[in-house]
Amino acid sequence: MAYLTYSEFQALPFADLSITEADFNQYEWFAEQVINELTMSFYEHHDLATDTDTFRVTKFKQAVALQTINQFENDTLTQDQAENEAQSISMGRTSINYGSTPVSTGGSSDGYLSADAYRQLVPTGLLYRGV
Repeated sequence: MAYLTYSEFQALPFADLSITEADFNQYEWFAEQVINELTMSFYEHHDLATDTDTFRVTKFKQAVALQTINQFENDTLTQDQAENEAQSISMGRTSINYGSTPVSTGGSSDGYLSADAYRQLVPTGLLYRGV
């Protein structure tokens, strides 16, 4: 079961309404995998629908939505696709460099992990790695 439905996605104030339901269904699954990796698959072991911590649930769903948008906008389903994208383009004397500086707040240098999605998860405790 998806963590976020298309209707929930559309209701978010930052939703990209140009994303069709078919595109959403495709990209959302891959976004879930990224967020699961960050959160140690917390919601694969706990029921999202019955979690009483509404703050954590809201932030988690927002992170999935932001990651979905990021992957849609970058047209990447997997990290391998993102890493194989060109980092710069040159045409004559014109050059465009996409940069390679990692985002210090948890984003990745290849643009695959949305820094915005990561920041949604920070206050939830889902990124905690202690004992």
